Amino acid sequence: MTDTTTNATAVIEAITAIDGAEKIFADHRDLIERHGIGVGFLYTTVSTNCFVVEPVFFWPDAMMGIHRDTIEPDVLKKLSGFDENREARRAIAEIREKLLVFFCDIGAVHLQIAKTYPYKEGLKASSWELVRQLKGILDPGNRINPGSLGL
Repeated sequence: MTDTTTNATAVIEAITAIDGAEKIFADHRDLIERHGIGVGFLYTTVSTNCFVVEPVFFWPDAMMGIHRDTIEPDVLKKLSGFDENREARRAIAEIREKLLVFFCDIGAVHLQIAKTYPYKEGLKASSWELVRQLKGILDPGNRINPGSLGL
């Protein structure tokens, strides 16, 4: 396959991913609007290897530790924050699950593997066992990012 054909195929696959995600957003429009959820995409490329199409969500909710730890103190002082919004979190979890299934169905690869994406399901049993054993050796106390990767 030529570079031109490979690039054209990658563009078509990226468009398929975007169109499918936008359909999922449209199918959940009422839920999105009811909870004041903003949706969008992060687009980028990884060299000439792939397109990244990452759906993102924004919603009013209480600040978490990650916000307090990463936002500059002067900026943080200016933010009043929101009340906890468990209903919006549940709505986003529902939409995110639909996105994960869709992306898996079209053969997408997740570049961010942690707690959300189905890492184990994408591996052969022998590969999963190797990862599990390595985690046990390198992190016997399970202190490094516990729960990530399904470990």
